[in-house]
Amino acid sequence: MAKCPWRVATGVICIREDGQILLGCRNEKRRSFGGYWTFPGGTVSQSDTPRKSEHCIEWVLQGALRELGEEAGVWISQDPGLSTAIDKACSGHATALNHIVFEGARLEPLLTTLSHDRSGRGLAIQYFVLKDVTDDMLGQPSCNELRDVRFFSSTELDTKWKAGEMLFPPSVATVIECLIKSDNHLSGDYWAELKAYPFYRWNERYVAPSWNYYPYLSPTLPPETTTNCIWLGDEDFYIIDPAPLDVDERNKLKRMVEDRIRAGFSCRGIVLTHGHQDHIGAAHWLKQQFDNTIDLLGTPQTEHTFGLQLDRYLKDGDMLALADGDWQVIETPGHCVGHICLYEASKQTMVVGDMVSTDSSVLIEPHFGHVGTYLEKMEHIIGLSPRVVIPAHGLPIADGTARLKEQYDHRISRIEQLKNILHKHGRLEGEKLVDLVYGAEVLPHMRSFAAASIQAMLEYIEEQSCRPDLQK
Repeated sequence: MAKCPWRVATGVICIREDGQILLGCRNEKRRSFGGYWTFPGGTVSQSDTPRKSEHCIEWVLQGALRELGEEAGVWISQDPGLSTAIDKACSGHATALNHIVFEGARLEPLLTTLSHDRSGRGLAIQYFVLKDVTDDMLGQPSCNELRDVRFFSSTELDTKWKAGEMLFPPSVATVIECLIKSDNHLSGDYWAELKAYPFYRWNERYVAPSWNYYPYLSPTLPPETTTNCIWLGDEDFYIIDPAPLDVDERNKLKRMVEDRIRAGFSCRGIVLTHGHQDHIGAAHWLKQQFDNTIDLLGTPQTEHTFGLQLDRYLKDGDMLALADGDWQVIETPGHCVGHICLYEASKQTMVVGDMVSTDSSVLIEPHFGHVGTYLEKMEHIIGLSPRVVIPAHGLPIADGTARLKEQYDHRISRIEQLKNILHKHGRLEGEKLVDLVYGAEVLPHMRSFAAASIQAMLEYIEEQSCRPDLQK
C-alpha cells in the first residue's frame, strides 16, 4: 500500500436528491472540535484495508465507508459488490478512482485538502461525494461521535453559519462555503469556486465567515505551546495577539497579512488583549514589516505596565467596527492588568484572551493578576451568554458559556479546597500547600506555577476575611 506523507483522514459529503447536505454535530465531550458540525469522516487506520492492496485510494475509501456507517448509519460498505467495484474502478491506477455506484447512489472522490488536528499535526483529508442519497439509506450509527445527524439546505447552512449558530472545522468550512455559493450543486461552478478560493483561507484555521485563527508557537506556559492569532473580519480586518518569536512562524504570519492585502483588504489594526509576552511577541515586529502603517491598539494599563508603545487606546465599550460585525471592547482585568475581551453580540461570539482556555486552567499570578477581580469579570462575561468563545490557547469553543461556567466553578472549588486545608492545618509553607492542594496531578516543572496560583488565592482569602462583602 502506498504511504501518504501526512496523517490521512477522510470525509463523505452526502447529498440528497433535492441538494440538501448531510451533517452531524460532534459530541461536545470530544476533545477535537466538540460541538462543531461536520461531514461523516475521520482518520483512516491500517485496519481499513482488510486485504492486501497496492491502492492507497482503496485504503482511504474503506476508511470513508467505515466512518459513514459508524457515524451516520449509511452502511453501504457492507454491499457485497464493494470489493469488485473497487477493483474494477482502481484497476491499473494506484491513486485514481472515477466513481462507484451503490443502490443508485454515486460515490466519487472530490478533492484533497490539507488541514490540522487539535495538536497542530498535518492532516491530508480526502473528500468523497455520495450523490442522490435517500432518507431510507440512513440507518443506525454504531458510535456516538456525531449527534443530530440530518440534512441541511444551502440557505439554512448559510444563515446559521453567518449568525454564529454553527461552527465547522477547518477545511470543512472551506468546502461548505463553496457548496453554499454553488447552491449545493457539484457542477462546473463548484469547481470554479474551489479553484478560485483565496489561498490565505486554506492557510488559516477558517471556521467561521467573520473570523478565523491560527495557532503560532509562542513562549507560553506549559502545557500550552501556541497562542492563537485571531483575525476578525472577512474583508478589512483586525489582528489579535500576534505572538510568535520564531523567525519561520513570523514569516508565515507576515505572508498571510500580505495575501490579505493583495486581495484588496486592509489591516485596521493590531489589538492586544493584554501584555504578557506570549501575546505580544510579534506585535511591534509585524507593525515594522508594514512600514509602521498598522496601528497598535490596547489599554493604557497594558502600555504602562509592560512598557509598550501603543498608537490607540481602547476602553470599555469601544467598538471595532467591520463590515461583517461590530466587536465591543470589554475590560476584564483579573488574569492580568489591562486585559480585554471582544464581543460580537449579534453572533454571540467572544474573543476572551486568557480569561479561559480550551484544555487547562489559566494562571492568576499575584503580581499582574487578582483572583477577586477575575471572578467578578468572569461573572460579567458569563452573564452575556456567549455562544462561541475564542480563547488564546486551544480550539475555539462551540459551547462557550458552558466552558466559562465550568472554569469559574473550578476556581471557586479550588478556593474552597484551600480554605478547608487552612482551617484544618493552619498556615503552611508553600511546598506543603502545593502537595495538599494539587497532589500528584502537578508535575515537577509546574510546581512554581502552582505555588503562584496558591499565593494569589491566599491573598484573595485574606481580603475576604477583612471585607465580608467580597465573600463568595
